[in-house]
Amino acid sequence: MVQKSKVTPELIAEYERPFAGPAGRKAYLRAARALRSEELVQRTAEIEQLAIPTLVAWGAQDEFQPLSYGRKLADAMQDARLEVIEDAGHFLPEDAPQALGKLIVEFAAT
Repeated sequence: MVQKSKVTPELIAEYERPFAGPAGRKAYLRAARALRSEELVQRTAEIEQLAIPTLVAWGAQDEFQPLSYGRKLADAMQDARLEVIEDAGHFLPEDAPQALGKLIVEFAAT
């Protein structure tokens, strides 16, 4: 996150909560497997073929998935609009909830 002041013990606890205990450890492994990038790469062509209006919201300071990825995705899609939130990173809902919410509401209205 870019907004370091928003990283509170409560926020961390909420991210950790679903992974507590034996069932949580299994859920963590399922989540980790779901992040396998090779599956996403295999589906890239399908994603790029989506013929629906698409909002691609990206944090300008995303170190996990750089802005160049967002630009490439939006450029490859038929009807995508890239919106960059300057003072945010990978966790847009936490870094810039108001800005992200405004973008979503405006996009949905169109």
